Amino acid sequence: MEKDNQGVLFKNADKKSDTHPDYSGEVTIEGKEMWIKGWINESKNGLPYMKLRLQLKNEQSENQNAKSQKVVTDIPF
Repeated sequence: MEKDNQGVLFKNADKKSDTHPDYSGEVTIEGKEMWIKGWINESKNGLPYMKLRLQLKNEQSENQNAKSQKVVTDIPF
C-alpha cells in the first residue's frame, strides 16, 4: 500500500486497443486503496492532457462477483 494521498502510474506496455489506458497504477486516498488509470488525449485547441479514472479496489471485485453470479432467466424451451 502506498502512503496516504500518494500513488504511482506506470506506462501500459500491454495496450491492445484505444480503450485501454495509456497508464495505470495504484493510489491511496484517505486510507482507501484505489486503482488509477490514465488516457493521453488532446483538447480541441491541440493541448495535451491526461484523463484519469479512479476506482476502489473493492468495487472492482464486487462488480466481477456480481457478473459471475448473474442468473439466466430466459430459457429457450
